[in-house]
Amino acid sequence: MSSGGSGGPVSVPAPGPSTPTRDGAGVPRPDLLDGTASTHLTRLVRDTALRAGVGADRIAAVPGVDDAALAGELNRIPLRSLVRLWELLARTRTV
Repeated sequence: MSSGGSGGPVSVPAPGPSTPTRDGAGVPRPDLLDGTASTHLTRLVRDTALRAGVGADRIAAVPGVDDAALAGELNRIPLRSLVRLWELLARTRTV
């Protein structure tokens, strides 16, 4: 599942023999996972934020953290979305 520049999940092929890490000239390619987070970690932080009292509307405003995006175990979520969840969680006061 891939979504252009909308901030949704990113599908990244697993490194392997068919995914070269260097281009034809031997120059290293950028890591395809850079700038992304796993759905497992993103789901954990999102669910913790909800339990801590962050409003569902505030979480819904974060791109790529809806149930559909997090359902794919191999999807990658933009790192900026995970950071935004952490920020919301950090600003939540719990008793």
